[in-house]
Amino acid sequence: MLAYPNIFILPLFGNQFWIKEIPSNRFIDRILNLNQLTAELGNYNEYYSLFSLLRLDTNIFSKRKETLEMLLKGAICYEICMCKSDGIYNNISKLKELVIK
Repeated sequence: MLAYPNIFILPLFGNQFWIKEIPSNRFIDRILNLNQLTAELGNYNEYYSLFSLLRLDTNIFSKRKETLEMLLKGAICYEICMCKSDGIYNNISKLKELVIK
């Protein structure tokens, strides 16, 4: 039996800390759009295609949203805005207080 996470976080940066619960469909749309901008990989779609090259699916890109919907079923999704100047440890402490119980 697979264990799925029950909390998903979309981190943002701004001038103050805030947290907002968002519906999973909005989270999915934001994540899929964000993947188009993944600087660390240069072009996420190329890596995704290479990684999935040996799959038998004819349209692997159409499966991404369906897979995320399955993964997020029953999960709580958050947008969390953090202030870079507060530092990672302060932001994580705030996050733990508000989300992780």
